[in-house]
Amino acid sequence: AVEPLSREFPGVVIDGAVSRPALSKAVLGDAAALKRLEALVHPLVRAARRDFLARARAAAEPLAVLDIPLLYEAGCEKECDEVLVVSAPPSVQRERVLSRPNMRAMAPEEAAAKFEA
Repeated sequence: AVEPLSREFPGVVIDGAVSRPALSKAVLGDAAALKRLEALVHPLVRAARRDFLARARAAAEPLAVLDIPLLYEAGCEKECDEVLVVSAPPSVQRERVLSRPNMRAMAPEEAAAKFEA
């Protein structure tokens, strides 16, 4: 995804790798930019998920776990035999997100805006 992201969002690739903070700045608060990002990344994620499930089937694994935050919104529940939901109260979610290393490096207002997005 590095090359297409670099073309679509100049400046987000640093030393040959996608800079998540730079990419976040490029799309945060810009619905059109977020849609462009999703159009680039989601097909790659779907392909990786298909490959993962195919490998699990080929190995006769009894269980394959997918961690998909927007499972129903993305229509991915159709690929699942069972769905297990794990949730946390909003206060715990916020605490976890804001404790991530890349979030601690941001100004508190910026981190809060990112959490609310």
